[in-house]
Amino acid sequence: MSAMPNNGLRLAGSTAAPKTAGYVAPAGTMDELRRRRRVRHIFRDLHSGRWSRVLLDLQMSQHRYRDLARHSGKIEPLLAKVNFFRLANSFHATVTAGNPVNTIVADGFDEQSDAIDAIRTTCLFDTLLMEAVRAVNIDCEAPLRVSVTDAGTVITQDDPDQTLPVGPAGPDGQPTVWERRWIVERKDAAGRAMRFLRVERHRVLNGRGVIEQEAYKASGDRAWALSDVLVDLDSLVRVEVADAITGGTPVPPDMVETGASYPAIVQLVADRERGEPMGKIAEHDLDIIDESAAAFSRMSRAHDLHSTPLLRVSEQMVDKKTGKVQLGDDGVLDPEKIVEYIAQGFDLGRMLEALDRILGLQLVMLRMSQALLGFKMGGGSAPDSYEKLRLEGTNTLAWARQTTAYCAPALGRLFTVATQIDARLPLRGYAVAPVTVEMRPELPKDRVELVREVAEERRAGLLSLESALTKVNGANGARGELEKLLREEEEERRRKAEQAGALAAAQAKGKPFAYLSGEQLKVALEIVQGVDSGKMAADAALGLLVQLYGFDEDLARRMVASQADLTRRQEMNLLGDLLSNGSAT
Repeated sequence: MSAMPNNGLRLAGSTAAPKTAGYVAPAGTMDELRRRRRVRHIFRDLHSGRWSRVLLDLQMSQHRYRDLARHSGKIEPLLAKVNFFRLANSFHATVTAGNPVNTIVADGFDEQSDAIDAIRTTCLFDTLLMEAVRAVNIDCEAPLRVSVTDAGTVITQDDPDQTLPVGPAGPDGQPTVWERRWIVERKDAAGRAMRFLRVERHRVLNGRGVIEQEAYKASGDRAWALSDVLVDLDSLVRVEVADAITGGTPVPPDMVETGASYPAIVQLVADRERGEPMGKIAEHDLDIIDESAAAFSRMSRAHDLHSTPLLRVSEQMVDKKTGKVQLGDDGVLDPEKIVEYIAQGFDLGRMLEALDRILGLQLVMLRMSQALLGFKMGGGSAPDSYEKLRLEGTNTLAWARQTTAYCAPALGRLFTVATQIDARLPLRGYAVAPVTVEMRPELPKDRVELVREVAEERRAGLLSLESALTKVNGANGARGELEKLLREEEEERRRKAEQAGALAAAQAKGKPFAYLSGEQLKVALEIVQGVDSGKMAADAALGLLVQLYGFDEDLARRMVASQADLTRRQEMNLLGDLLSNGSAT
């Protein structure tokens, strides 16, 4: 087996042997981790479409999948399926983590906030979180780890097959001890192959986070037999870490302090039962997966064996003298010939109805609905509004919010630990406060729909400007947009003040349009003429003059007022004269 790269934290630490002789996981921990690994690999096979490996090779099916000859002539069991499991996993990740998370720190911790932004940018955190949430839906768990690299402090996703929660859960449900394990192969001085188990342990000792490095080998002369990382350490012989390091690789310290108050690894889950991570479908609920594959396979087999085909007869097959079809063996036996099924020796309608119900139940178990996937097998109209779609997606939204309830606190812990570690690096040294993470699960919607909802809440007085920007752009994006809007509002106030002053001075001289440019005069006359002719509503004209062309609101109101208004009529006559003369003065 190849060695896992050792990119642990490179902080100053003691190279002396740790006071403890390693950590031995509670009895039964490895057995439980092996069981979870087996279930995890089953779900990975289902996600990737290898259903025959799960249902047939592992003999988890309760149905008989009959043999059918393949194109190659090989006779194998026919197993056809619709892989809604994969679609559901991807869709749940989009609903749960499709919106960037908001990271919130207390006021006065600006350096920490900037450091979080830098960490998120370095590791493309929003993309990483999407992948991690998808892994949670497949593997039931996803470990995220903080490490220090040449690029700075980063967050990475580990493989749960090698990053193991070996300690009991703390009050918050997070494991208190983690071990990253991997196999190292090397040769001894005599050229004999040897295998070592490398262990990188993350935990808290005396209130401080530490990372311990250890190495083990099998006892006696069976050093080559070590093959599984899920083994009790007390059954192995502990050796020096240097013995398990390949040539040219620096030997890490036996122990380093991270500066964090928690282990540098957190566990993301969507659900827990008695401390065990759970997926949206349990191992013993695979019956519906088996049932759907069996139903689809029966229909495919019936189509292949019991349907009457209609051959496509080409013009070249008709004898021009007799008008009869010259159908030879090639027309019947050609395996590439395209056929249309026009009659069945079975009730296809009832079979489709049964398949529809089975697939519908499968989607319910997967916390999905047909409408969210864009189709309805049984017919009927699809939702024609976002509100109706959201109603049909209640099951999906409930699962996403449950996932958020577990993941958001874990992500807050993760960023707190990341900044605690980052603050200890050279030339850093900023103050660190606990980080709160806000996730925003929702069904996919376009930006127009989102802006419409926010605008309605804003008009109803339910949202401040900052909250509205946060809902549309996220907390991090809202900061910049708010600054831009405030600058624009200040510029608008300044412009209107200057315009009002110019208008007052012009009116004092009896020239209300003296401050307008020739282009503004032309636009104003066209708009006013549109109002007079009834082609444009007064409110629409007022909006154009004020919002688009920058007219003073009082002047614009007079321009679009009733034609009976004497002042307005006089000003419009003056406006026409000005345009005729080509001057605004």
